[in-house]
Amino acid sequence: MKETLRERNGEFRNITDYERITLGILAAGADPTDIEGYNLVEQIYNGNLTRQGLNGVAFGLIALDSGNFEIPEDAEWDRERIISHLLAEQHENGGWGWNGVDDDIDTTAMVIAALAPYQSQSDVKESIDAALNYIENNTTLIDNSSTAAQVIIALASIGIEANQYEFEKNGESLKLVEYLISYQNEDGGFYWKNGYGSDSDVFSTDQALRGLVAYQLYLQGEEGLYHFSIAEEEVPEEEPKKKEEVDEEEEPEIVNSDTTQSTKEGNGGTIDPSKNKETTTPVETIERTSEGEQLPNTATNSLNLLFGGFVLLLVGVTVILISRKRRIAMK
Repeated sequence: MKETLRERNGEFRNITDYERITLGILAAGADPTDIEGYNLVEQIYNGNLTRQGLNGVAFGLIALDSGNFEIPEDAEWDRERIISHLLAEQHENGGWGWNGVDDDIDTTAMVIAALAPYQSQSDVKESIDAALNYIENNTTLIDNSSTAAQVIIALASIGIEANQYEFEKNGESLKLVEYLISYQNEDGGFYWKNGYGSDSDVFSTDQALRGLVAYQLYLQGEEGLYHFSIAEEEVPEEEPKKKEEVDEEEEPEIVNSDTTQSTKEGNGGTIDPSKNKETTTPVETIERTSEGEQLPNTATNSLNLLFGGFVLLLVGVTVILISRKRRIAMK
């Protein structure tokens, strides 16, 4: 994905490209506001959301909410404007259509999922209730795996058990989730619809997987399918070093009068001055060269030995000189 962003200079033709890539990057644990130097989220709230019908509008709101991204005041689209647009496009029968004219189950389910976080608003709640009535009155239109998956995602997002709905398939009565699973092949993939081939395809499999994950999250009481958090890089904690390793590898810390020192672990927190004696190395253990550079702990003993040897050398030379003078005087 990073390579694609570099090749395309962060530019894509469709608003839904920015939306799906934002969701994908979030799901992968990265930050879509700063990836390879590009802010994909900005392209959404300042983009042409209506260019691709209600799909672009609904998934624009989903993408913006997926990471709870901040929207600047001067943005082309804020959350309030997007919600107002979606509510205004709802038909009298409670459904939505991607082209704004013909309503369909898939688009209606997508809009429900987008509006789900705003159920506490009375106008949004009324809109969602009307959309649920539309779905219940048109369950015969749920005749393929992709539509079934979108309905499951919508119901899970507003906290409704998907398996309360039953469907007929090949003379068998199935709960909604079972109905979706009935489209799965032995290879693990899903096919779209009876009468249109039974080979697994990527699109249907992707839709079905999302539906199943959304239902699983619902059962576990987790947040919705499109809610992510940007992963923070974990810094592994270092094991405490033995005293011998500290003496050999680390330079002792220096006490100073600053109260904004970094802790030994590198947390960068402010240290209470009254605790400096406990968190730093005493001054008398520090030896410095004339240039002010800190010497290792072994430097003091070495200097003492060198100095002692030099003194002994001077004493020896002095003794030799005195002995020679005495011998000369006796002659």
